[in-house]
Amino acid sequence: MLKDYITRKNYDIVCLTETWNNSKRNYGIRGLTSQMKDRNKGKEGGGAAILTQPNVKLRRRLDLETPNLEAVFIDTCINKKCTTVGSVYIPPHKIKDLDILDTVLDKISNPNLILTGDFNASSPRWGDHTSSISWKMGEQLEDLCIKHGLHICNNLSFTREQGDEKSSPDVTMARTISCPIKWYVDKQAHLRTDHHPITIDVDEGRQPSQQKWDLKNVDWSVWSDHIGKSVDTWLQQHRDTQDANVAADAMEKIFLETAQEVIPTKTTCQHLKPYFNDQLRELLKVCKTTKAAYYRRSDPNNWEKYQTAVEEFVTAYNQAQQEYWRSFCEDLLCNQQDIWQKKRLCIKRC
Repeated sequence: MLKDYITRKNYDIVCLTETWNNSKRNYGIRGLTSQMKDRNKGKEGGGAAILTQPNVKLRRRLDLETPNLEAVFIDTCINKKCTTVGSVYIPPHKIKDLDILDTVLDKISNPNLILTGDFNASSPRWGDHTSSISWKMGEQLEDLCIKHGLHICNNLSFTREQGDEKSSPDVTMARTISCPIKWYVDKQAHLRTDHHPITIDVDEGRQPSQQKWDLKNVDWSVWSDHIGKSVDTWLQQHRDTQDANVAADAMEKIFLETAQEVIPTKTTCQHLKPYFNDQLRELLKVCKTTKAAYYRRSDPNNWEKYQTAVEEFVTAYNQAQQEYWRSFCEDLLCNQQDIWQKKRLCIKRC
């Protein structure tokens, strides 16, 4: 049933808890890549897992896994950024496991993090108003979120239903995810469990292209002629106008109509940066190379090289951005000095 449900939903990443997996019983799903963390030997139940489609690139973070915490972590790409994804199971009343999780989160330097699982913790913040000992675990989980800059993705819907009892022990937390996250519970699914499956939809869609003024290819002499004639007409029409708002609206209409007629447009997207030069491209290549080296071998020297490369890229990027806009404003001011003088004169007369 679970396999059919995952296939129908076409999930890229599936986080599971209470897998009850061990060396004698392997519940991996054919066609999916499995990352399992079983409960300690000699004990049944519990466990956590992350299943992924074959086309999802990932790196398992064994350095974050400890024997006394039922959790598995991976690094993968979400919205073109390396993101750490964790699946965690905290058994009921095991408040010390939250302390272990706290120390694990201290080790995660990646700002992009999605953490999901069954924490058996109650709090009104994620819609669980049940009165039980899990309130104390809920308070500690809230403190953990504040400490590590995590926000709760739950929308106050209950995630577990057993008879007449409804609760929300399943919590999803995230930080520094640059694209919108949609979180919802599928209460219509029947998977022979009292927990409802949760869908986390990370919107990676690109922003649509936009039409912008192509100010580099403007014939400013034509612009000056149009504006000059229009402003003269505007002065004659509004010389005796008492309402400044009417005159201002007419002036705004003149500039907009002239721009639409004279200034060409160009299609741009959110990633287009006119100041992104060859130097920045080379520095970006160095960042990617040193980052790959660190992923192959996570030692302090590789991390220091990567950090140095990032700092050099950011410095060069900011400098190129400032130089571009300074040059752009200087050119615009030089070419349009007579127009701005005429506009100031119009304002004084109004």
